[in-house]
Amino acid sequence: MSLINDPEIVFFDELSTGLDPQARRAMWSLTEKIRDMGKTVILVTHFMEEAERLCDRVAVIDKGRIIAMDTPVNLIDSLNMDFQIVFSTNGLSTINEIEEIDGIDKVEKNGAKTVIHCKNNIISDVISFLTRNDIQFYDLSIRRPNLEDLFLSLTGRSMRD
Repeated sequence: MSLINDPEIVFFDELSTGLDPQARRAMWSLTEKIRDMGKTVILVTHFMEEAERLCDRVAVIDKGRIIAMDTPVNLIDSLNMDFQIVFSTNGLSTINEIEEIDGIDKVEKNGAKTVIHCKNNIISDVISFLTRNDIQFYDLSIRRPNLEDLFLSLTGRSMRD
């Protein structure tokens, strides 16, 4: 109903709260179509994935005050947090030398699982190293910092009154 008059600004408050994944994706698609029509969409959400995907600019509000505002990419980059490259091996390989790859800050090994902490996504260097050294790997994933990390960093990690 709110779109009938072709408004310049559209407000969505908690757009996808309570929706199943299919309905949520449909609402995201509708939001993107409205934005692509040149409309300004103001989205209020507690879902950081939703804000990261749909918003050109994000304002983080804590205790009624804007404490950060920028593009999602710039906000995330401001964290200066590590990427994490995670993979598993058959457990027979030793990968101690992997720490010598330029850009790796820390390597954690827990059984078959390896977690590499780095400032930049150096996945190609890691894969090249593993391949060159005939190290079989599986379950490879990359975890990059996201808006949720930013929110927790800015507002605190514990529940408050």
